[in-house]
Amino acid sequence: VFAFVAPKIIGGENAPTPVGELGMVEMSQALNLIDVSFEQ
Repeated sequence: VFAFVAPKIIGGENAPTPVGELGMVEMSQALNLIDVSFEQ
């Protein structure tokens, strides 16, 4: 998973999300990431 954080907000009620097709709508359905790192 690649995520980019920027000082701008875009989107809306009908905006697509990076994982929208997975159908997970509750925290109990969330996937756990392993070997997570970040760069600044």
